[in-house]
Amino acid sequence: MVLFINEDASFQKISLHYNKGDLVFDVAEDGIDSLINFLNRLPKKYEQRLSPDLKTLYRAWHLSIKLAENGVVIPQILTTTKDKHVIRWIPAIINEEVSTLLNVIELGISPGLIKVSVSAKKKNICSYGNKQ
Repeated sequence: MVLFINEDASFQKISLHYNKGDLVFDVAEDGIDSLINFLNRLPKKYEQRLSPDLKTLYRAWHLSIKLAENGVVIPQILTTTKDKHVIRWIPAIINEEVSTLLNVIELGISPGLIKVSVSAKKKNICSYGNKQ
């Protein structure tokens, strides 16, 4: 599994590899909702059957929902273009429990799981993963 994000941290696509072929969620084609629906439909009882990377994504998604439900997020306003802004919700890591939960999620991130596509002028790809 590889999660691709743009240099502004916006979701680009995710490619899941399994024995019957690849399952790709592309924001340009499917929108982010298709990935969210996929993660929401995965039954909790099957969590242990998921690949390590998919399990990390599944847990991160459900943790983000719980953080938002409990108001343990901080809004950050970002300017994307001259007249366009977005709000990014950042976990309140000042809360020790939130910080601990995020550290557990981070430990599940394998090297190469996340690829950041940077501008075409720079022509390189950065990776983020757990440095064990």
